[in-house]
Amino acid sequence: MKRCGILWCAVMLAVMSGGFAQASENGGGRYATYTISVDSTELPGGGHVEISHFYQVVFADNADDPLDGTHADCVGMTMFASNGAATSASGSCYIKDASGNGISMWWRMDEGGTPACPNSCGSWGYFDGYGTFKGISGSGTWKQTSLFANGSVGSWTGSYSLK
Repeated sequence: MKRCGILWCAVMLAVMSGGFAQASENGGGRYATYTISVDSTELPGGGHVEISHFYQVVFADNADDPLDGTHADCVGMTMFASNGAATSASGSCYIKDASGNGISMWWRMDEGGTPACPNSCGSWGYFDGYGTFKGISGSGTWKQTSLFANGSVGSWTGSYSLK
């Protein structure tokens, strides 16, 4: 059951970690998640749905990126087929920096269990922000590279702009 929680965490971390500067910039980096809780509900036909709560830490390739070292509080939902394969996943995260500025974002799984994406891969985008992140917009992709019993790690790429 924690597999889904980790999947959600990975997605949320990736979504929360777009590159920031003054105008518009491309960025990328890595993320790590830690699952706090997972609730599972069995579905007719043998599948199940998992709702997870997880934390994420974002690391940017560019040390000057305002998102480098930020943390996020995330929630997600993953649906699993009767064979245990994740069929869909999505959620949202709230990212916060050390100064108290924040960003809300969405994420979703677009692919998983394929040669190009053995674990899970997806897309993400920003809803909005406050403080120095007010007016942020942007989106990108994420790829989970390792899944653990209570977390995951992966990489992200994306772009953003501040209005």
